[in-house]
Amino acid sequence: MKNLKEITPLLLTLSLVFTGFRCGEDHIEPTKSILGRWELVENSFGVVTNPSQYEEYLPDSVLLIYRYNEKTFYQYKYWFNDSLIFKGGIFVDSFGDTAVVAEPYKYKFISFNKLRMDFQYPAINTSYIYKRIK
Repeated sequence: MKNLKEITPLLLTLSLVFTGFRCGEDHIEPTKSILGRWELVENSFGVVTNPSQYEEYLPDSVLLIYRYNEKTFYQYKYWFNDSLIFKGGIFVDSFGDTAVVAEPYKYKFISFNKLRMDFQYPAINTSYIYKRIK
């Protein structure tokens, strides 16, 4: 009985310490964590075996999309608003008409190297999972 009384405060202290460390891991700063190159590995239809592009998020809210087959970069903007990330840009069609497009995604960092984005238009329910690449 005496051993239990001596060990109980130690166990409580250790559990509080480890709980405190764990709480610190849950906070991910999205504006910093998003930076870098991301490649699509899965979507609502399954695993993506041959990705066609990667997305690179830069610190100045610039989103570069590199398409492998075209060997071309496309430049867009991104920004955060609460639990959403928006990807947008100005698009010009073949007739010279322009449109400003902003696509909202709910985001969740599954880990430092894995990101989930859910498209937020009611008629389109698509999820994307990205992995960080070098």
